[in-house]
Parts: sequence; C-alpha cells; structure tokens
Amino acid sequence: MAIHFHLLNLYKLNSTIAEIVKMDIQSYLERFEKKKSPDFISLSFEKSINYDMYSVYITHPQTGEQFLFEGYQNDEIRAKKWSLENEAFQDIVILKPEEFKANSFSGIYYYKANEAAFSSLHEITPMKVWWFQIKVILDNWKRAKQKHQYRMQNHSVKQQMDVLKAVVDLYMQSNSDEPIHFVSIMTKLHSSLWFYHDNSNQMKKEVELYLSAFSNNGNLHTTDRLTYKPTGTAILTLQNSFSEQKKQSENKYIQRGMLATAIFSFIAAALSAYGTLIH
Repeated sequence: MAIHFHLLNLYKLNSTIAEIVKMDIQSYLERFEKKKSPDFISLSFEKSINYDMYSVYITHPQTGEQFLFEGYQNDEIRAKKWSLENEAFQDIVILKPEEFKANSFSGIYYYKANEAAFSSLHEITPMKVWWFQIKVILDNWKRAKQKHQYRMQNHSVKQQMDVLKAVVDLYMQSNSDEPIHFVSIMTKLHSSLWFYHDNSNQMKKEVELYLSAFSNNGNLHTTDRLTYKPTGTAILTLQNSFSEQKKQSENKYIQRGMLATAIFSFIAAALSAYGTLIH
C-alpha cells in the first residue's frame, strides 16, 4: 500500500511537471504568435529598426522532421513541413504543443536592427530577452551618437595613395580573385557611416575620380566603373610612394636636427658673448 501511495504521488508529480512544461511551451507559442515574422524579412536599417519578431523552426523530437512556425491558435501549432524533394517548407500541418520540448524550437529573434539566434526556449527566457533588448537599445543609442558626430565632420581622402592602398588591401584580404566593389572601397576609406553623411555624394565623386585616374594610368583594372582589380603596377606604385614618403620623413628629421643644432649653437654663442661682456 505504501509503495502504491508513493507511486501514485510520483505519477501526480510527473503529471504536474509535464503540465508546467506544457504551459511554459504554450506561453512561448503565444509570444511567437504575437510576434511572428513575415514571409519576407527586409534587412534594410529603415525597416529592421522597428522589428520585434521571431522566425521559428521546429524539430520533432522523435522523427526529426523539420517545420517552420506559421501560427498558434486553439492550442494547435500551424506550421509548414520541410519537403526533401523540393527543398522548401511547403504543406501546412497541425502540430500539438505536448509533442515538443524546449530544445525542439530554434530560430532568430529580430529586435531593432539586431538579431539573436537561439537553439532552445531556454535561450529566450523573458529575463534573457529583456537583457538583450536593453543591450540593443544602448548599442543603437551609441551608434546614433556616432552617426551624428560623423555627419558633423567633413570627410575627404587625405592622400591619393590611400585609395589605391584600400583597393590592394581589400583584394589581398579577399579569398577570391574577384574585383573589389566600389561600396567596399568607400567603406574601407570612410567606414560604413559614409552612407548616412549629408555629403555622401560628394565623397563618392571624389573617390570615383581617384579610381578613374588609377585606372587610366594602369594601376587598376575596371570594366564597369563599379568593381576594381589592382594590377602589378599598383604594388610598384605603392612601394615607390612609400619610399618617397620615407625619404621625406628622413629629410624632415635631418632638417629638424639641423635647426635644433643651429638654435643651440646660437644660444651657446649668445651666452658666451654675454659672459665675455660681463667679464
């Protein structure tokens, strides 16, 4: 009788835990329903800055079947099932929440132009989501401040060789033999904030003129004025420029040394003359 009583209590405890887990998953499903993502997600800043939504994938714990969350109503999950034949989520199916566990859910949480990938419901608890949102708000505030400061400054190419060096550096760092796009060159020279500067068109024209000049003298190769690939001449041009700058720096250093020597000599002569007069 005592054993039966304990088994009965254990069964009730397991049933209670299962019910709690079920209710917990239901709360997440309700959140996904309220904040579900559309079929098409734009990554443009103007639209993504307003995002607060989830893109959710579901994996069946027994069969391993994959689903894409579409909605949750009347304690039923509406989802698209993955088709191996067509390699896409297609047919709508109805799923029961009690069939799944916390680790059955994965996806991406989009919030104010930021993303947080998750592989379990444990990674998107209310507290963790709240901390993530606070961090995003602070980061966005810092970026907005940086953008404002950047827009208040004038930006131009300081030295013409900086443009050629930017193309060569990007090409050398690339894992392919493809030419470098103009946007990447602009970002290398002026950072990604150049998109938001009031004089971005003027900044683009300046760099375009330098790229055109380097293309005409054989340092760069282009076919569409949008992508550029350095030639062997570019390396020699940069090396010669570096040598010339080094010589100029050395000459300036020598001139400063000579000027300092002349000043000290003048001071020493003046002190010597002053001492002679006093004597």
